[in-house]
Amino acid sequence: RTLELVTRAFKAGFIGVDTGAGESHRFNDSAVGAALRSSFRRREDYYVQLKVHHVAHRVLDAACRFRLVQE
Repeated sequence: RTLELVTRAFKAGFIGVDTGAGESHRFNDSAVGAALRSSFRRREDYYVQLKVHHVAHRVLDAACRFRLVQE
């Protein structure tokens, strides 16, 4: 359903997508990407807002710390 809705929104003139709008309204990120690829505009013409959910913060934090230690 995400692909259909986002494609319709792009055709209607929308240029922004918030993929993390909430637990019950979360878009499927890969479907948003498919809608972007199927549009006839450049990727730079759109705004896509992503959110990192709290579960992923620990993984990102560990990855950043590891990189800092390696540098």
